[in-house]
Amino acid sequence: MDLPILSAALENLKRKWYEEVEINPETVLMDKKDFSKRIKPIKKMVETQFAGTEYVERMKRSVEGMNRMSVSEQLTHFFEGIDMPVGKKEKKALQARNFYAHGLYAGDSIDYEEQFMTSQVYECILVRVILKLLKYEGNYIDYGTIGYPEKNINCPSGSEVGETP
Repeated sequence: MDLPILSAALENLKRKWYEEVEINPETVLMDKKDFSKRIKPIKKMVETQFAGTEYVERMKRSVEGMNRMSVSEQLTHFFEGIDMPVGKKEKKALQARNFYAHGLYAGDSIDYEEQFMTSQVYECILVRVILKLLKYEGNYIDYGTIGYPEKNINCPSGSEVGETP
């Protein structure tokens, strides 16, 4: 399955877009100074609770990491920044990437047709992102929908024409 490869391409496009527009990407949930103030008592509690173990520093880093946005949240922010609506099937494809990348898809009950369509939808996400970055406003071919209809760039892959994301 090519979702991890497509995902890496999407991550690179997102990173380069943020560099080009000279905006710091939203990667934290709340202001870093405010968060740092709020977690001081939690970090002290971690030190107390894990004193004498080899895990104190690791647990403190985990607490500090609670303020980081997930990759999914960062992508949502990126899609909003390029004014690209994301549909239900596209969100499902974005989530499916995690299953493939972390080896969670296994067993005899694999639906290969569904995997193929998920991959097609993810590929359309990439195409739509590239077209959006190029300021394209026309139609694209939706390979994530049976029959490969032509759709407006703002119509998500895998959705019916006119369906709201």
